[in-house]
Formats: sequence, structure tokens, C-alpha cells
Amino acid sequence: PGEVTSSFIGANNVKNILDQENCIGVRIHNGYDIENKKISLVFVGVDENGKEILENGLIYDKVLLCPDYCPIDGLTF
Repeated sequence: PGEVTSSFIGANNVKNILDQENCIGVRIHNGYDIENKKISLVFVGVDENGKEILENGLIYDKVLLCPDYCPIDGLTF
């Protein structure tokens, strides 16, 4: 109980990552939100060589977590 069961990131945020120059995909890392003391995901763009776009790149590390932001009539584990 109380453990993270899912995460949500909006389509616009994913699109912003993919719209970066030379970005061909997204890598998702397991992270830890120190403020909330919970597991969280980190999203970063990847170029054609498999290199993460870090310098001046977009990194999303604040996603909505379940619990509190849980699916309505969706998958639950």
C-alpha cells in the first residue's frame, strides 16, 4: 500500500522531447523524487547514436504518480 503503481506524462511533454533536433526516441529512467520520497520516472531524448540529449536538452522528472493520480477505469495492479 502507498507504493507507486503507475506514472503519467502528458502527450505535449513527450512531443516536446521528440521535437528536439536529432531526437529519435525517449529513454525512461527509474528515479527518485526526494521531496515526496517516492519512485519517479525521468524522461530524456535520445539521438540516432543512442546518446542521451542532455546538454540543453529537455529532461522531464516530474510526472504524475498513482497513488494519487490514478487511472479511471484503466489498468490497476
